[in-house]
Amino acid sequence: MKCASFFSKIMFVMGQLKNFSDAERLILCALSSRRFANMPAYRTEMELMAVLTFNLNSKQTQAFDFLKVMISKTPEHPVLWNMLARIVGKTQDSRHHRYCLRLLLKYPDSLPLVTMNGHNAFLSGSYKYAIGE
Repeated sequence: MKCASFFSKIMFVMGQLKNFSDAERLILCALSSRRFANMPAYRTEMELMAVLTFNLNSKQTQAFDFLKVMISKTPEHPVLWNMLARIVGKTQDSRHHRYCLRLLLKYPDSLPLVTMNGHNAFLSGSYKYAIGE
């Protein structure tokens, strides 16, 4: 566990120094490492770090790909929905909007997802659908 704590401190320092490209490389190496493979609780934290570094490096497509996997594992996690909303808001890519609509079929009672789809519909000009959401 000492290695995991040391890794968190390194990532924190890189964030303070705004060295996001090196932090991205480091987190991707750690995710592919066998040392961290047997720590599932810490792996979730590292995946969230990867999403944050991708987002800070303006690589929303990669961040979205990581988030899709994370949301499929834990769909009730509010931090993941907040990150998805930020990424969808930055890119305005229709692929993200279609993904959110497909998720709504799986989780129709998810308030963050319903709100996000309502905003997406409003921005695309589907006002009747936005009001329905």
